Amino acid sequence: RPVVALDLGANVDCTAQHLVDFASMGSIFAKLTLGVENPSVGLINIGEETSKGNEIAKVVHQQLTASPNVNFIGNIEPKAMYEGQADVAVCDGFVGNIILKTSEAVAKLIKSMLEEELTANPIRMAGAALSRGAYRGLRQRTDPNARPGAPLLGVNGIVAILHGSCTDEAITNAILHARKEFELKLNTRIREMIESVHADVARAILTEQGLAKGDKLALWKAAAGPRAAPGDPDATRQNAIQRMLKSTSLKGTAENRRATLATPAELETEHFV
Repeated sequence: RPVVALDLGANVDCTAQHLVDFASMGSIFAKLTLGVENPSVGLINIGEETSKGNEIAKVVHQQLTASPNVNFIGNIEPKAMYEGQADVAVCDGFVGNIILKTSEAVAKLIKSMLEEELTANPIRMAGAALSRGAYRGLRQRTDPNARPGAPLLGVNGIVAILHGSCTDEAITNAILHARKEFELKLNTRIREMIESVHADVARAILTEQGLAKGDKLALWKAAAGPRAAPGDPDATRQNAIQRMLKSTSLKGTAENRRATLATPAELETEHFV
C-alpha cells in the first residue's frame, strides 16, 4: 500500500519541532489524498524501542506520543515503509534522501541480477518469456511517470517536484493532483492540524512541569519569550501555548505580564531542540 514519507531531501537539518510538523503534514496528506481515515504515523529510527535514537528522535517520540491528534505508533525501522506497517513515515531530509537513493540503487541492482539469471540458459529464457506479463505489471506498478510527482508540503502554495527525465504523463498527473489538493484545501487543513498538535504538546509540557491553571505567573512565563518571526516553528508553538493560556480565563495584569516576559530557558532546554 502507499506510504507517505517525509522529508526526503528538502530539509536536511531539522529540529524536533520540524519532525513533529512533518507528522501533521503527512497525516493530513494521507487522509485527504489517499483516503486513509486515520493514518498511522511512524518515526524512522534505528530500532523500535523507545530508548533508541539520538536526542532529537527521543524528543519527537515524546511529543508525538503526547498528541491525541496524531495516530502515532512509535519508532519504526526503514523496512516498515515497504511492509505497510505505517501510512506515514517521518524522518529528516538527510536520512530520507539516503533511504530514497539507496532504494533506487537496490532496485537497479536486483533488476540487473535478475536479467543475468533469466538469460543464463535457454530454459530460463523460456521461463522469462512466459513471465513477460508479470514483469510488465511490475514495471507499471513502479513507473514514476504514473505518479503525480513528490508534493512539497509546508510551503504557502501547492508545489510538485518532478524528475528532469519525466514524461508528459508525469507532468499531467502532477497538474491534476495539484488541482485536487487545491480543491481539498490541503494547506488550510495542514495549518489546522499543526496548530492542534502544537497545542497538545504545549498542554503536555505544562502538565509535566506541574503548572496548575491557577498559577498565573508560571503560565505567563511558559507563554512568554522572545517573539519568533512569522513562519518560524517556534512562533506557532508560542501561539499554541498562549491560546491555551487564554482558555484558562486568567486575564492577568499588564504589570504581571511585563514582569514575567523572561525567556523560559528551562522549558526550551528540556523539551525543545
